[in-house]
Amino acid sequence: MKNVLRSLIALGLLWGVAAHAGVIYENSANVNIAVFSDPNTPQFIADDFSLRPGLNSITGLRWTGVYASDTPTAPDNFRIQLFGDVAGATPIISWFIGDPGRTDTGIDIFSDDLFSYSVTVPPIILAPDTTFWLSIVNDTSADLISNWAWGSQVFDFGDGGIAVRTSENSPWFLSLGFAQDFTISGPVAIPEPEAIVLLALGLLGLLRYRRLQQS
Repeated sequence: MKNVLRSLIALGLLWGVAAHAGVIYENSANVNIAVFSDPNTPQFIADDFSLRPGLNSITGLRWTGVYASDTPTAPDNFRIQLFGDVAGATPIISWFIGDPGRTDTGIDIFSDDLFSYSVTVPPIILAPDTTFWLSIVNDTSADLISNWAWGSQVFDFGDGGIAVRTSENSPWFLSLGFAQDFTISGPVAIPEPEAIVLLALGLLGLLRYRRLQQS
């Protein structure tokens, strides 16, 4: 009887889980300011994150930002990089995104429209429970008017922290009191409804069998 029960549970675990894209990390920044992350300013920003075991494969990102001074007149030119801790000069990986498109969130930051961006990236698996740094930079040098700033939340001094540098070759330094707005997505295990039904039917059959054995 115990072997039958173990088999049913094992089958339920095997058949009942499928991988779907979902949020595996959210920085939970309540955007109330924006921080320049644009070689044209010049300033580069990175913020840290850590992924949980089983939720450590990255396939997509979402973030927000604003254009200071005016609506941009040239296409975006985003580059996303991942660094080890503490954000070293050499990235683990670089994705040259270019212009991913943008959506107006309907929120204004100091009279500037806050836009949302999202992109799918080639899958990359990171070590779980390990600190990494995400840098998102938009090169607006082709735009003579606007500079880009990454959506951020400012805290009381001493809470939160981001890494800042003024060129690609300069060292990073820590700036306290900020958290950048970004979400990381990847494969998430979700039980399939059909498999759950099959497992439930199997367990009901098992209970019926036990009652017949006891009668």
